[in-house]
Amino acid sequence: MKFFVDYRESVIFPLLDKYGVPYEVRNLEVADYIIDGIGIERKTITDYLNSLMTGRLNNQLYNLSYNFDLSYLCVVGYISEGLIYSKISRKAYISSLVGSSLKRANDGKMGQVVTVNLETDYDFVFFLKALHKKLSEGDTVRLPIRRVKKKVVTDYELAKTVIMAFPGVSEIRAEKILKKFGSIKKFINASLEDLKSVEGIGKVTAQKIFELINKNFGGD
Repeated sequence: MKFFVDYRESVIFPLLDKYGVPYEVRNLEVADYIIDGIGIERKTITDYLNSLMTGRLNNQLYNLSYNFDLSYLCVVGYISEGLIYSKISRKAYISSLVGSSLKRANDGKMGQVVTVNLETDYDFVFFLKALHKKLSEGDTVRLPIRRVKKKVVTDYELAKTVIMAFPGVSEIRAEKILKKFGSIKKFINASLEDLKSVEGIGKVTAQKIFELINKNFGGD
């Protein structure tokens, strides 16, 4: 995994070192950072606005799109603070962000430039670290999350589940009990002889069910 940083980005070196991001210093002609063939241009909000006014930003974006299939333009800083000292309106600034990502070079790679706004250089370094990690792990494909439809539980299913809690009562036996008595209430109030008459319920199982139903656990 190649991670190159332009030598003019020395202000970021200590943060890269602090957070354990491996990099190699180079003299880069296009972009401030290159991670596995992806270009990243870092601009403070002030530099971005000045570059926008002079037209330099347009050429930098063209070069990113021309040279990389995918690149990022990271604008670092607080927008409102930067606009206070600029002749550019908030509307024009937002419009420029849209154009930065929308427009592509008409030759070369004709790549996509993704615009990201981050408040501090710390955020920017975390961005670089996350990008480096995902590329290193090959985490570049997004798959849809398969949502499993929740099964609608009917009253019949609930009643069957209650009856299956009794000793020796399987799902098939629970279905036969419901068929015989029609409700949980009638099942609970059934006599021992009625329980024995259920198809598939033997004398032993019927006795266990009857004893459990009628056992006193200390109530009034």
